[in-house]
Amino acid sequence: GHHLSQMASTSVLYVYRRDAKAIKSQLEEASLLDKRFRMLPTTSDAVVNSNDGVDTTSVKDDIISGICIAVPVTSECTEMYHQYSNTEQPSPPIWTTRVVASGMHICPFSTSTLG
Repeated sequence: GHHLSQMASTSVLYVYRRDAKAIKSQLEEASLLDKRFRMLPTTSDAVVNSNDGVDTTSVKDDIISGICIAVPVTSECTEMYHQYSNTEQPSPPIWTTRVVASGMHICPFSTSTLG
């Protein structure tokens, strides 16, 4: 099993499972994915940022019920998401329109990080 020492809290985007693969590859192409961590289904420990202009109460239920995936991302990615979610911007990157919320989540380190 996984030891907790191999996990850490990091910035994530919460996305629905059905969108996870597509969003992951879009973020990867844009170098916004945090490769040190792996995606995983959300848990009740999920922390949701309240400054994204999303209704945190309703999304929080979806997120803690585990129907979302936490995608580890760079801080640059989180800031980009804030910008697009808080202001009407022309032609936002597709991934920004599919994200449920951003926040912090415990993610497992990717095996490459552990060496």
